Amino acid sequence: MNELISCGFQIARVIEPEPPECWRSMCPDRMDGARIPDFLLLVCRRTQPSRT
Repeated sequence: MNELISCGFQIARVIEPEPPECWRSMCPDRMDGARIPDFLLLVCRRTQPSRT
């Protein structure tokens, strides 16, 4: 995320979606509250012009 910021992007939103409910039976060990998220979505906007 810091690299995006240093390249002129502003992070507008961070989304950590939960896995689908069907994963509960397929991977019960990965459904605890202390787990590392499987997905991370960043919504970014360019705030500085490109350096190219």
